[in-house]
Amino acid sequence: IVLDETVGIMVSFIMIPFKFKLMLFGYILFFIINFLRYPLFKSFLGSKLDNLPGAFGIFAGDLFTGFITNIFLQLVLWVVY
Repeated sequence: IVLDETVGIMVSFIMIPFKFKLMLFGYILFFIINFLRYPLFKSFLGSKLDNLPGAFGIFAGDLFTGFITNIFLQLVLWVVY
């Protein structure tokens, strides 16, 4: 039922070192970005991802959220550590 969310979270933590605070921050950030994906990226991707056939649209939306979260976490690592 939540396979799309699970894969999105896994993509979020690719190449991210295991530090509890960073993992907790990334987990929360993923769901914030996922919730705000429509208003933030409406002109860029918005409804295009969700209109893909079948369940691919829902899956692609969470993959996109995972990539954005990963990029943000990489920037946090670069600045903080």
